[in-house]
Amino acid sequence: MPLIAVALALLAFDSNLTTTWGSKGVPEDAAYPRPMLVRGDASWRSLNGLWQIDTTPASLADPPFGKELDSSILVPYPIESMLGGVHRMTDSGYAWYRLVLDLGSFGPAGCSVSDIVLLHFEASDYNTTVYLNGQHLGVHSGGYDPFFFDASAALFSRGVTGVRGQHELIVGICDTTAATQATGKQAAYAFDEPEGIFYTSTSGLWGTVWTECVPSAAHIADILTTTDPTSGVVHLEVEVSSGAALAAGLNTSLWLTVLPPGLTLEVSVTTSVPCTLGTTASCNSAVIVTKAVPANAAVVSVDIQVPEPLNLWSPTSPHLYGLALKLVQMHDHPQGPTEIDSAGSYFGLRAISMGHSTDGRAVPLLNGAPLFMIGTLDQGFWPESQYTAPTDEALRSDVQAHKTLGFNMIRKHIKMETRRWYWHCDQLGLLVWQDVPSKHDAAGLGSPVYEAWLDEMIRDVKARRSHPSIVLWVTYNEGWGQPAATPLAGNDQGGVTLGARPEPPHGSRYGEKRVVDTPDMPDTPDGADSVRMHADAGADAKAPRIRWPSFLSDEGTWSTKVVDESTVEHTIATLRALDPTRLINDASGGRGLDYWVGGMHANMTDVHHYSRPEFANDANISGADPNRALVLGEYGGIDYALSGHEWAVGKCQGYTTVKGKSELGELYANYSLGLQSMVADWGTYPALFAAVYTEISDVETECNGLLTYDRHLKVDADTIFHSNQALIKSATEDLASHLPGGLARYETIQEATAKARDEAKAKAKAQETEAAKAAEAEAKAKAAEEKHAAEKEAEEAAEAAQETYAFQSELSDEDAAAAKKGAEDEAKAKAAAEKLAKKAEEKAEEAAAAKAKAEQGAAKAKAEQGAANAKAELGVADMEAFEAIDAEADASPSPEADASPSPEADASPSPSPYVVDSPGADSKRLTVEYKARHPSEYKVSGTMQPMGM
Repeated sequence: MPLIAVALALLAFDSNLTTTWGSKGVPEDAAYPRPMLVRGDASWRSLNGLWQIDTTPASLADPPFGKELDSSILVPYPIESMLGGVHRMTDSGYAWYRLVLDLGSFGPAGCSVSDIVLLHFEASDYNTTVYLNGQHLGVHSGGYDPFFFDASAALFSRGVTGVRGQHELIVGICDTTAATQATGKQAAYAFDEPEGIFYTSTSGLWGTVWTECVPSAAHIADILTTTDPTSGVVHLEVEVSSGAALAAGLNTSLWLTVLPPGLTLEVSVTTSVPCTLGTTASCNSAVIVTKAVPANAAVVSVDIQVPEPLNLWSPTSPHLYGLALKLVQMHDHPQGPTEIDSAGSYFGLRAISMGHSTDGRAVPLLNGAPLFMIGTLDQGFWPESQYTAPTDEALRSDVQAHKTLGFNMIRKHIKMETRRWYWHCDQLGLLVWQDVPSKHDAAGLGSPVYEAWLDEMIRDVKARRSHPSIVLWVTYNEGWGQPAATPLAGNDQGGVTLGARPEPPHGSRYGEKRVVDTPDMPDTPDGADSVRMHADAGADAKAPRIRWPSFLSDEGTWSTKVVDESTVEHTIATLRALDPTRLINDASGGRGLDYWVGGMHANMTDVHHYSRPEFANDANISGADPNRALVLGEYGGIDYALSGHEWAVGKCQGYTTVKGKSELGELYANYSLGLQSMVADWGTYPALFAAVYTEISDVETECNGLLTYDRHLKVDADTIFHSNQALIKSATEDLASHLPGGLARYETIQEATAKARDEAKAKAKAQETEAAKAAEAEAKAKAAEEKHAAEKEAEEAAEAAQETYAFQSELSDEDAAAAKKGAEDEAKAKAAAEKLAKKAEEKAEEAAAAKAKAEQGAAKAKAEQGAANAKAELGVADMEAFEAIDAEADASPSPEADASPSPEADASPSPSPYVVDSPGADSKRLTVEYKARHPSEYKVSGTMQPMGM
């Protein structure tokens, strides 16, 4: 690293806070990055590992072909991250990555000469340009959607860039974190000065980079699944491509002319997901239905009827069916049809829809029944790696934490995750409200900025819309980037009001800062002085100072604007056409179309209310549209800074401050009771159907989390779990009582669903048992066939020997001797054949016994996994762990405890079972440790080998 770069890095804000996963170092193998379309292990290869990097270029005009770069970075961690090893900002928003690979180390091990090699990027922020062996593969704009290039042709041009006998991959990045980009909660200033509700930015590669080989003749490129749990029909749209189609520039209108003739798509539904996803599901997953259709179009549509009883997907029973897809070419060859490509996928039978109560209010329904949704705001930041989870285990842990704490929903806040996060939600059973990442430029319909944002939204949604866990899209948060027509006269709705514009700090390029004055809300019944975004007009309490970035205009924020109807309407119409199967929340905490100006475009009226959830007299919801369900999109924000786990000591902020985990748990429980009362008192309060607590974990200087930023639990898990479960049960039953048919109908639906689920599970188990028996019978039949053949061969040898002896008397002595020897040889052959037959029989018996034992072990593992899942569903497993840790902590006081502790015994609670206390991760230490563990993958010359991660 150049000396100037070292100096700049030392000037940056530094924190050694890291999770357990980050402190352990990076894993050796990457998890399969695309769970919705899976091929075998031999078909893909991770390129994660040490790459070269240069963060100083002023542009991307001069690719560094054949040039060693001065620094190294651990991909897929962002440039700003500690775990990546660079831990600095780029000089001008540009960076070059370089990876040099030996021949044969680029493509997957299972590639054949005729295969296409695709180069995939799971996520890169923001503008990305890619070269391989000097050839320009293409460019991509966006920060969240996965993309790929056909690298096949460039692999044959190796050596032209001065790297003889090797492949050279060059990736250029441009990320200025501008207001015109979909940056969400990223702010460049936070790298130097963490403060407020925006956080350290993510630049460059932040998702797995990998290669995949696919058949050139034709291959399965993508799959979209939609389901109807009422009828049990699964609708598939399978995208079929080929080498010629890719050469045509992905122009689907040309694909029909370049696909080989006689293609057929075979789709089988199985009892469980593909075992290649690394689950505990049996690989003897039984096929329950198969359908074949001609693959004579670029997109092949298939409708499959799943046999009853149907096992529906829900938070309490997240059952996933497997899909096995094959592309087969039909021809007159004597050997029959040829399998060209195969892949695995999965789906969940579930539907999200809107019903109406007996008095005409809109009610969200999951699988035809009401369900009160309680979740958290999940922002997806990590202390050591920003947007990138340290490991896949860490990624899953955040989802599991929601289950352990009794939540049934997650609002993924202004960030799209990589695809494995949604797989974890699908498998564990969490409903997902997915925010569209915000731009902060308010340009509207017809402007290049809006059109680019809309195009990115379309790509983001397409990449994730098959996941059953996602039930709702959120297009705008608090009006950020939401085009406005004109500001209202005054601040008639209360809310935030801009204060004075301070000077940009140090004249930096990171953008100007804003100070926002927010009135305090009246004291809550428990005496906690709270601050909320939707404050009562006229409140004159002292306003806190909150840091905002420069995209907030002088005309006012979202609460003082009238929306540009045509732009928002176009956004909702585009999203509705793209995905008509999910609900849409057009304005979380801001101004939507239906509520203020009429129409039927979106499904929610969404209010943000800190901290006390009851808002019966709030002007924002007094005239809520009955055609839209009322939800509390954000509430809570209880601030508890746990000593030793702060990102920036002394800078924590929140909306209500407490002193310990008991007080935090008690206040949370009180809020839950308030939510219950709002649903129960149907006549006094507006009908409330969901609530989102801020937030699951601290993020930099926001200390509102139930977990710390380094993922230590700071509240009693049992308290939160029981509060949430009581709320879900009580509120759901109250909602059901106001639907046609009342509570009795709801209970009937629940009973019928449970009965069908149990029957479906029993049927699936029986089918899998039959599949195992069939496999065993097939093995025995094959062994018997081999035995019979050996016996027949021995019998024929014996007959031949007998005939030889019959003629022996007629032969001369010499001939007789020769015949005798021949007979002896025949006898030996017969004995050998009999021995071989006996060995084959013994081998068959051993194989059958081993198979039975393996199936018994698989059944036991599946049963144990089922028990563990059930236990986790009730939150018991983690609660016991929490209690054990708490007991241990009580017996052994924390050395960080205050010398004069308050009566709260929990001022420094013990860590959660997700993490253990560990020293901070230093970027240089991580890089040195990585080099020591992988000496063959890092050379002083800068030539690097890939590593799996």
